[in-house]
Amino acid sequence: MIHPTAGAVARMMGAMSPGAHAPALLALLYLPAAVIAAMVGIDLAARARVGPALAFLRRYRQAAARHKLLAVLLLAVAAIHAGLVPGHAAVDPVRSVAFAFDATALVLLAVWALVATGWQPATAVLLLVNIAGYAGYVAAGLEVLEPIGVASKLLEGAALAVIAWTELPRMRGRLRPRGVSS
Repeated sequence: MIHPTAGAVARMMGAMSPGAHAPALLALLYLPAAVIAAMVGIDLAARARVGPALAFLRRYRQAAARHKLLAVLLLAVAAIHAGLVPGHAAVDPVRSVAFAFDATALVLLAVWALVATGWQPATAVLLLVNIAGYAGYVAAGLEVLEPIGVASKLLEGAALAVIAWTELPRMRGRLRPRGVSS
């Protein structure tokens, strides 16, 4: 006889096996190689005087260290979510598509954080929606707390902390009521 808790976990996970999360771990494992390959490609394009590559490298070199840290955190979450796509495709196609869109958005936000301004609201909203979505799935019994999900949420929380670290010093002046001086 299966223990009731194990049966409940099996029902929550549907037909998905624990091995369905293995691609997320592999994606995270290969992330450094992918980033290095992308940066080498951008560098080669810049040496060939390709305008967008030159602009990206110039802005990347000017980016603050905390923006680079944020980009790494966002890319790590994107890799995890991209790795979850195949494991969820057969069992939960809607969630699989959501993971794919989320991974794409996270990559775009990581690049945006490196090369431009104005990325903070969109990034914070996406991260908060991701954390709330996972918490909602767990609370509704549609998902169980498992290491990949928790690690992903911890990375997203760390990314939110970096955004706060980036933005709070600049917001101090804007948070004061009008007519109040320091």
